[in-house]
Amino acid sequence: MKKHILLLLLLPLFIHAQYEFRNNGCAVYVQQSGLIHVQGNFVNSSSSDSTGTINNDGIIEVTGNFENDSTAKFKVSTNANSTDRAVKFVGSGTQTISGSMSAAGSSSFYNLVIDKVNPTDVVLMQTPSVVEGSVVFGSSNTTTTYNPSSTYTNNNQLGLLQTFSDTAHEYLLDLQNGDADAIAGYPVLVSGGLPQTGYIMTSGARGSSNGGLQRKIASATSYVFPVGTSDKGFNGIRLNFSEIPGNGSVKTKFCSGSSNPTGYVGGLSEFCSGCTSSNPMPTNNGYNRYFPSNACNGGAPQWLVLTNTAQNHGYWSFASTNTGYSYDLEVFPNSIYVQDVSQSYRVLKHEAAYGADPSVSTVDWRPEIDSLVSNTTDLLTYTSNMGCYSGNGIPGGIYKDFSHFTIGSGGSGGALPVTLLYVKAEAVGKHHITVSWATALEINNHGFEVMRGTDGVNFTDVGWVSGHDNSTVTNTYSFDDRPSQSTTYYYQLKQVDNNGNFVFSNIVSASLSDQPSSFQVYPNPTANDVYLQVEDPAEEVKVVMYDINGQPVYNNIFTIEQTGTSQTLTINASKLMPPGTYILSATTNGQQYSSKIVLQ
Repeated sequence: MKKHILLLLLLPLFIHAQYEFRNNGCAVYVQQSGLIHVQGNFVNSSSSDSTGTINNDGIIEVTGNFENDSTAKFKVSTNANSTDRAVKFVGSGTQTISGSMSAAGSSSFYNLVIDKVNPTDVVLMQTPSVVEGSVVFGSSNTTTTYNPSSTYTNNNQLGLLQTFSDTAHEYLLDLQNGDADAIAGYPVLVSGGLPQTGYIMTSGARGSSNGGLQRKIASATSYVFPVGTSDKGFNGIRLNFSEIPGNGSVKTKFCSGSSNPTGYVGGLSEFCSGCTSSNPMPTNNGYNRYFPSNACNGGAPQWLVLTNTAQNHGYWSFASTNTGYSYDLEVFPNSIYVQDVSQSYRVLKHEAAYGADPSVSTVDWRPEIDSLVSNTTDLLTYTSNMGCYSGNGIPGGIYKDFSHFTIGSGGSGGALPVTLLYVKAEAVGKHHITVSWATALEINNHGFEVMRGTDGVNFTDVGWVSGHDNSTVTNTYSFDDRPSQSTTYYYQLKQVDNNGNFVFSNIVSASLSDQPSSFQVYPNPTANDVYLQVEDPAEEVKVVMYDINGQPVYNNIFTIEQTGTSQTLTINASKLMPPGTYILSATTNGQQYSSKIVLQ
């Protein structure tokens, strides 16, 4: 057998091949800082009497297709100091990878660089491919194993790396470098950024066990899987590992859409933990869990509400070569709108094989919301808009090992918008009715419409009271209504969020009478002023307030300038701190009135 050897040893060396570079059975060595630029296709093949072998410690640039024959070898040489050892795709349009490139050490890429003329140009895999070093989008990015030189082609572009020919032909891109930075140049990780380039494009086929991006995981740190599809765009995902079992590999792909006719990924059955008659319950049929205290929101009570899975979007499928992983994760979707801060978003997990389709209508994601996390506080920590997570994506975890992930969202905002302590309606004399209420928690609370009716069924809007937006302290409110008839009136509050969502309170009532009432005090309880209404007072009204021990804490004589009419007197109750129960006594015209006052 006759062995052909071609040594490319000059430093630096530039070889320009027009139309095609074809090696037919020779042994080719490209040393560090050496460059072969092929203005066309690159073909490595064997002859009848020798194996075509290319040992690359330099750079091979290709504007056309790349083919390594099934009997040929393409590998790095022995210069471990080289930070080149790359194949760069620098052409326009679609370039293909074919032949045999899935055997580490004999037929594989070391550094694979996508630096296309146009950012939406594609490098199309037509065979499984192993990368032993790094995958780099664009020439200006560096990794632990790759440091490009300005002497090489730099299009200042990115491109797309496609892992399939069609849905029936999907291939695995196997990245065997365990460094966290072994992929570089992908888009900024943010939801809704709509990047068009710089990611690994999987087929999007549901229910397929083939293809995807596989990464070696060598340390308990963060690893990014920059995957997406042609129809849904970039949908990157970052895994933040806290435990790993050793040097194993994890693979993923994004699957587009849903096999559920509704467009939702599977479904969420009805569930509620903490729904009682004394606990306000969100009015939906999804997943509801009440937390008496949320450390992420000042210790205030909190509802976690997830009403739906992602609709018209898709899901991520994952698998690993070994078990024992623990991690939380963040996804960065770009094909659905997820910026509404009044809603909760969380990555949900469903246990099934890599090739299973968890989007069919019979798959219920709800039972695994609780069962796949270590404890329920995880549901607050790794759900957006609940107070803990402040990243640019949608969180999930802490999870163990791998399966499928999709996005769950809360249609009512996740947190109970307003916690009402009470709603009251009290007649004040024969002229008006005061509606009073208090809140213990407010989230995105725009305010309250005060609704009035005469039959307890039909209501009209009679006033508006603005809310406190976000608050974890007690707030008291009141509204004075002056209806025209002496009858029973019914009142209901319509609480409105900043995004326009609303809920109704319970219904209360009060009656106006034709008979005069000498004294009325309101609101009660209160944290601010107390108002005392006196019908037809004399020239003076004496007011004394006593604490629970009978000791006077307030004493005042009000002078009435216009007698014969109803008078409203203001008592600054905030000076009666500390909060507690007090007795108010008022005297005029020989009449005395006493009332218990609760100061909050």
